[in-house]
Amino acid sequence: MLTKQEIYNRVIDHFLTMEHGAINPDNNACVYRMKDKSKGCFVGALMDDNMYHPDFEGQGVALILNEGLASKLGDTLCELGTDEAGEVATKFMEYVGYDNGDFLDHLQTIHDYCALDGDHPYWRSRVSKELIKIVEDNNGLAPYKKEELQAVRQS
Repeated sequence: MLTKQEIYNRVIDHFLTMEHGAINPDNNACVYRMKDKSKGCFVGALMDDNMYHPDFEGQGVALILNEGLASKLGDTLCELGTDEAGEVATKFMEYVGYDNGDFLDHLQTIHDYCALDGDHPYWRSRVSKELIKIVEDNNGLAPYKKEELQAVRQS
C-alpha cells in the first residue's frame, strides 16, 4: 500500500510532465486514461494497467474505492457496471489504501477543478499553487520538488 507521501510524490512527478489537464475533448470531462492510453489525471497516474477499468471513467475516486472495498467483502452489486470492474477497483483500493481516500479525492478535485479551463495558460500555475499548499497546510507531508513547482507557479 502506498503512503500519503508516496502518492503525493507520484502525483507531482506526473504533474511536472503535463502541459494541460487530462480532458476528453469529446465531452470535456476529466479522464483517468487519455485516448492514446497514456495516464490522465492525478489519480489515473497512480493506476497501473491492471488497476484501471474503462468503467471508472466518469466516476469519482471515492466511488471506485468504495466499490473496491465492497467487492473485496463479497458484494456482487457493482455500481461500476461489471463485477470485473469491481475486482479491478479492489486491486486499486488495496494499492493506494482505502484510508487515503480523502487525500485522493482532494488531489482529484485540484486536477478537475483547475482542468475546467482546459488549455488555459494559467492551468499549470494554478495547479502548482494548490500542490504546494497541500504541504504548507501541514498535512504531514514533506516538500517534494518544491523548487520545480514554484518555477511552474511563476511561469
